[in-house]
Amino acid sequence: MNPVKSGSSDRQIRNSRAIDCTRVKLSPNLSVTDKRDKLRLTLSPSYHVPGRVCGEPAVVDSGRNWLTLSWPKVEHRGGPPVLAYRVEAWLLGEDGGAVWTELGVSPINSFDAFNLKPGAEYKFRVTPRNRYGWGESVSSTSPVVVGRSNELPEFIRILPGQLKALHGANIRLDCQVKGEPTPAVRWYKDGTAIDLDSCPRYNARFDGANCQLSVEDLRDADTGRYMCEASNKAGRASSFARLMVVSDPKIWQADAKLKRNILEDESDVDGPPQFTMRLRDRRVQMTYPVRLTCQVVGKPTPEITWRKDGHEVRQDERHAFCSEEHFHTLEISQATLEDGGNYSASARNAHGAVSCKCHLVVDKGIRAYVAPEFLSDLDMDITVKEGGELRLAAQVEAYPTVGVMHRDGVRLRPSRRAVMTLDHDGTVELALAGVTPRDAGVYSCTATNEVGRAETSARVSVQANAEPPSARLPTLVAPEIPYSEVPLFVTKPRSTEAEEGDTVIIHCEVVGDPKPEVYWLRDWLKAVDCISQCFIPVTVLRIDQND
Repeated sequence: MNPVKSGSSDRQIRNSRAIDCTRVKLSPNLSVTDKRDKLRLTLSPSYHVPGRVCGEPAVVDSGRNWLTLSWPKVEHRGGPPVLAYRVEAWLLGEDGGAVWTELGVSPINSFDAFNLKPGAEYKFRVTPRNRYGWGESVSSTSPVVVGRSNELPEFIRILPGQLKALHGANIRLDCQVKGEPTPAVRWYKDGTAIDLDSCPRYNARFDGANCQLSVEDLRDADTGRYMCEASNKAGRASSFARLMVVSDPKIWQADAKLKRNILEDESDVDGPPQFTMRLRDRRVQMTYPVRLTCQVVGKPTPEITWRKDGHEVRQDERHAFCSEEHFHTLEISQATLEDGGNYSASARNAHGAVSCKCHLVVDKGIRAYVAPEFLSDLDMDITVKEGGELRLAAQVEAYPTVGVMHRDGVRLRPSRRAVMTLDHDGTVELALAGVTPRDAGVYSCTATNEVGRAETSARVSVQANAEPPSARLPTLVAPEIPYSEVPLFVTKPRSTEAEEGDTVIIHCEVVGDPKPEVYWLRDWLKAVDCISQCFIPVTVLRIDQND
């Protein structure tokens, strides 16, 4: 065999999808074995074409005969950078011809396609290229209709906010939504999706614009917070209503009359501000606008102040205030994660002040959601003494973060004894005061969101007291008070400002001989839903969140 000079040679392989190449290096072996020359063949590292695009192309904007495509960057394989992307279209239907047509080449991961056929369906394909050739193509799985833009769902008419209804009556919640494509609608109660199949008293209807939820034969368990959520590929929006089922017709009639008088503005008498429509919790995706609206009346016309987390909100390029008749709106354009928090609207005039609040959540969209995972679980076995305090805590990592406590499969709700908190770091805690033997059982903390579910459990045992509690009552020492035969207010009730959801305590001191009877009135009706405690001469009225 003749000696071969050292050198290298490039080799290329190609098909309709891509091109790859390699370099072959030849060097002669100077030793002779078996009277033959031997060659040593070595292959240099191969040169890589781009990896595949990490996601399919999606439409981010569109018009009558054009649209804008965007797609993620390619997988990183350590090779040269991507120089360009080739964009192709496939026209579906009889006129398509079942062939990919090149629309153009873009140096970035987006492309504006013009002169498309209005109303036609297309599929799109993107192929990356670097200095070694074209990589693997990625095409859209679902066809895109040209001329049909994607619009975020928006409620044209929202739910009525807070309302009262009589026990055993029927009620209907109505709202109206728009969006493109037509959004899908789901109803929730206290954060849990309503199962219409297992709840025959609930009936939901949606005709593409008008949303309706009917509840028949109302019961006390129907009291709660209802949410209508509309979602499509552009995002989601929601509207809320809080329903309170009452058994006293006088309460329902007084509430209806008060709202009717306020809306019709029948009275010309000056009075303090009153909210006829309160702020409601909202959730919005980043970069989208959000509007917080309330309705307030009062004479003279009250001044409105907006606050976020206790700090006053001022108008700037992203925050705008709008007032029309009795409606007041705070509009935030291009919401960011920092815009999330607690917002309040305060109305004040010469006769008083009132405020309401809501919680705004700004998220990154369903693609950025993180499935729940517990970083620290509940303790497996806990023993607590009767009459003591039970504290359960766990930490969950999720986005968005949610946590629900159950005891023996029954959901626990906040009460005077039970306090449940969820901190910003994902710590879920349950504090239960005055533990009794009935509180023993299996407690579970469940974290769920749209992309996953996680659960941790603990068994709680209650240790009974060895001795029964003493029946001896403490001795009360009455303060020095004046004497009067006729009823006399020693301390009169005072006006109090409070935000929606707060607990209000109003007290007064009254004396008389014989002991006078004390009645509390709200809107000139007896306040039967409130808790009244009488420690003569001090009388206390307690108003909880749902009153």
